[in-house]
Amino acid sequence: MRCKGTLSSWNDERGFGFITPHDGGKEVFLHVTEFRERHHRPALNQALTYTPSQDAQGRPRAVKASSARHDRIQNQRRSGIDLTFFVAVLYLCGLYLSVVQRNGSMFLFVLSACASGIAFFLYASDKAAAKQHLWRTPEARLHLVSLLGGWPGALVAQQVFRHKTKKLKFQAVFWVTAALNLAVVVCLLTPGGSVLRSWIGTW
Repeated sequence: MRCKGTLSSWNDERGFGFITPHDGGKEVFLHVTEFRERHHRPALNQALTYTPSQDAQGRPRAVKASSARHDRIQNQRRSGIDLTFFVAVLYLCGLYLSVVQRNGSMFLFVLSACASGIAFFLYASDKAAAKQHLWRTPEARLHLVSLLGGWPGALVAQQVFRHKTKKLKFQAVFWVTAALNLAVVVCLLTPGGSVLRSWIGTW
């Protein structure tokens, strides 16, 4: 259960203070290690949310505390993950049903599903490498996997790992690869793509 309160006192040198709960009651102790915003420190009179707990002596203390700004960002992030996951699943299900209805080769669906899994893994490893200053995955490789049908997995990975979402040039190229892949898929699933379908059917 999350509670709300105001940081009524704060000793920045010693890294602790007290929260006055909005619903009344005793002041709640807060240590800086329980503040979830790594790049910010609590500020006096700041509105906070926290999970109530107790110390070894049974005194109230706050854990997993955060500001309203942090909570709003986290909610937006969760909404973004939910939306991209829904889009990815919807696309793959639609692709599968389209192939089944046309009695076509499953190659297209398998390729997109596998490429999405590979894309998710590449984004995860590249994010980890970026944090540890290790050898990075070339952006061209990420775009190639998206072009081959892995853009649904890449889309989810971008939100889950918060990776490449703020690089406008990367995002522009990413959406071009997604659009090109969709264009090929539509072509393959319409009468005009009979030549391509027959070629894929030989795989």
